[in-house]
Amino acid sequence: MRRTDPLEFLVQLETYTLDSAFEAYGDFAVARADGKTHFHGNFADLSAVFDFVLAGEEATRVELAIRRHQRGERYRAADRDRRLRLARGWARRQTDRWGDVSATGGAVLRLAEAGELEKAEKVMAERTQV
Repeated sequence: MRRTDPLEFLVQLETYTLDSAFEAYGDFAVARADGKTHFHGNFADLSAVFDFVLAGEEATRVELAIRRHQRGERYRAADRDRRLRLARGWARRQTDRWGDVSATGGAVLRLAEAGELEKAEKVMAERTQV
């Protein structure tokens, strides 16, 4: 995999949306023991993995751009869409022996469709740990 040029990344960040799934893997930026920051992730609407290490002001500038992007409506809408797709998929896999969606699956699907993603995710987490 080729290393991403940080300037190229900043240009892509203006046009494309980060994939919020990468928040689970360091939220796009991981501080290293040597004081540098490792940036990594992908975009939701462009297959362009980024992976680079920066230090100092350059690292700060890139991290601030990422955080600003995460606060934007485009990122939040893509995150909601991703979470809704996950909830729908989970709910559809919760079937009874006749192939009908279970009561729990139906409840998760109704919550997700109503915009109650946090509640749907809580039910999914509780049921997955059983």
